Amino acid sequence: MFTHRDMMREWGMSSSDAMLDRGALLHARGHIAAAIKQYHEVLTAQPHDLEARSNLAHALLEIGESTQAFAVLHGAPAVVRDHPLLQATAAALHCALGQYAPALQLLAPLTASGRTDEMAWINLALAQRELGADHQACAALREACDINPDNARAAADLCAQLISIGRAAEACIVADEFLERHPQDRQVLAVCALALRETGRDDEANEISDPLTMVEVLDHDAESLPTGLLDELCHHLAEHPLAIQSPASKATRGGLQTGELDPKSHPALAAVAHWISAQLPIECRGLRWWATCLTAGGRQLPHIHPQSDWSGVFYLELPAMMQAEDALAGALEVGSVPQHIRLRRDAPRQCIAPAPGKLVLFPSHLWHQTLEFDATGRRISLAFDALAAPTDH
Repeated sequence: MFTHRDMMREWGMSSSDAMLDRGALLHARGHIAAAIKQYHEVLTAQPHDLEARSNLAHALLEIGESTQAFAVLHGAPAVVRDHPLLQATAAALHCALGQYAPALQLLAPLTASGRTDEMAWINLALAQRELGADHQACAALREACDINPDNARAAADLCAQLISIGRAAEACIVADEFLERHPQDRQVLAVCALALRETGRDDEANEISDPLTMVEVLDHDAESLPTGLLDELCHHLAEHPLAIQSPASKATRGGLQTGELDPKSHPALAAVAHWISAQLPIECRGLRWWATCLTAGGRQLPHIHPQSDWSGVFYLELPAMMQAEDALAGALEVGSVPQHIRLRRDAPRQCIAPAPGKLVLFPSHLWHQTLEFDATGRRISLAFDALAAPTDH
């Protein structure tokens, strides 16, 4: 009998390769428990598989299992335990945990050896920056850009670092050179707007990123989306099995965030997703959905959505007294940048107070964060990314 394994062998793909690919896909979608299972199965069959071991460590960290994540690396067979990929992964875990000195101890000799790719240099720069070595961080990021001139993370981080040390004009040059090759890259567009504003080129900055004019706020259709439907969706999302507490690679802190949701998985989710899709100002070829549930003290750090064209949030439930003393408690603030980007000029911001049934739409490269609140209860929202459909020429 011709089996699935035989078919993969005929195509030159082992069953371990297929499991690794499936694990990586699940991981990217935020289905971490399923991804971890796939990675374990790969390592059971192929204990020397470096990519599976590295991915498993990252996945375990995502769910807060840092001890297990490091144990996966330390438990590698002796012949590969000191491989540059595993050393770089250990350093990346330290960076994610805010342990920058141990990360630097691993990355300094690793990058000096020349046995690694640009991601090790990016993490080296992160560790140096957080330890106060700003100029060394710039040098490390230039090295990362030299290794891979098309790595958007390297270019964006270099621009941000140059802005922070008062060299915004140089940041503009770095951004312009990258955007000549990749004109729609969201990471570099986001920092390019900051660099332009720092150099007094406000009109050009506003053409790229203007929180005051590029955000649209809509109210829900009470006939299409009655209160009972929203309540049903809240109950479904608050107990969703894909929800992770403060996932390491996401902006959510002090609350739950789900992995990617399938709108077909629940009638209420399908109805809300259908209504939101109809409100988008672009024709889309792809939508990704997820949910967050924040409680008192919870927030989302400033971030962008680099893999999409349009993003948004639809509010489902708020704590009853959340805005009793502060009308902007738990608000969405568009225009706030991460703390490590030190600006010398104030960037424009817009705060949108949440309300059940309110939809907020904005281009994905606009920086945004969720402000903290102190009230008892849940702040539940459905978020999404959209890709614009290609236009015919």
